[in-house]
Amino acid sequence: MEQFKEWYPEWGWIFARILENDCKDEYQLYLTSTTPGTRWYDKAFWLGAGPWSFSVVPLVDCIVEHSSEYQKSGMAAANVILGLTPAILAALGSTVDETSLLSVFGRRPFLALCLSAGSPGVPPRPLFEYQRFSQLQEKRPGRLRLRSFPFCVEALIWIAEHVVALASIANVATLGYELGSRVIMVFAPELTYLTLLWLFLGTVGHIFAAFALRLRVRIKDPDILESNIWLKSWIAPWKAGGQTEFTVLPETLAYTCFSGFISLFNAAQIMFGTLVFSSVLFISVRDCMPVVGRLLASVIACRIVLMYELARIRHLCQERKGEPAVYLVKVMEDETQDGSPEESGSSTQGTR
Repeated sequence: MEQFKEWYPEWGWIFARILENDCKDEYQLYLTSTTPGTRWYDKAFWLGAGPWSFSVVPLVDCIVEHSSEYQKSGMAAANVILGLTPAILAALGSTVDETSLLSVFGRRPFLALCLSAGSPGVPPRPLFEYQRFSQLQEKRPGRLRLRSFPFCVEALIWIAEHVVALASIANVATLGYELGSRVIMVFAPELTYLTLLWLFLGTVGHIFAAFALRLRVRIKDPDILESNIWLKSWIAPWKAGGQTEFTVLPETLAYTCFSGFISLFNAAQIMFGTLVFSSVLFISVRDCMPVVGRLLASVIACRIVLMYELARIRHLCQERKGEPAVYLVKVMEDETQDGSPEESGSSTQGTR
């Protein structure tokens, strides 16, 4: 991504004129870089440049100096709006526990990965929080009741969900590229990839959470391995026939520590996003609002898909009209006195 070539539309023509008329020397210096010991190098040092930003800071300072006070106030207001964006996205986004449930119990790890990548906001999780698998069988009056569809309809839903997830990823990636090439980060003006890095950094937390949950869950479903139903088992595992049994093992010290690390990682991701978005220059309030709106659209779209999938998982874990549940979840308690693990029953009623 090349800086100072593209600008956001409202004030872009003003910044381009300043660059052409008032900051020619600084721009040429930026293109050719500085040499330690020269006059420009010393000037950049006194302007507050770091060891890697000596060629960028003089040009940024020149453009800001020739900008009007009205523009400076507008950029400050845009910083406030963008600085709040990571926290707002986190409040609306999907938790790592929800995506891990979709990956492991929903048997759709790729969809869970796409939904996490298309939704940059990751809600913080309390440190060392316990996961209550009994919620999978809790009936929720008034919530959406899913119905069983034929396999062809399930395949169309599967395709639509992936299209929404991939479109959200494309939207987020495009925004990250535009921000990287059109704005400057005050704390690291020479880096153009920080917005893209933050937008997809939250995916790491979702991957870690899914990996941690998979270590605790044992899946028993012999029918899903039959070669003649591979397509059904890939698109709609619950259509493969038979009952799938999920056994959740007791938590270990390693799992608890890993879970705590994920909580700290999510908190650090929000703070890093606030640092990145609150330090941008050369964007106005009118230009930043579509950026926030597009990010919110991706988060909401991925959230809707995830909530539909989680509702389906709860539907499969519950008995319907006397018929056994398609998904049978067993939670293993701590070991008994004879050293064998104690089973909480045939369902997920054993909670901590």
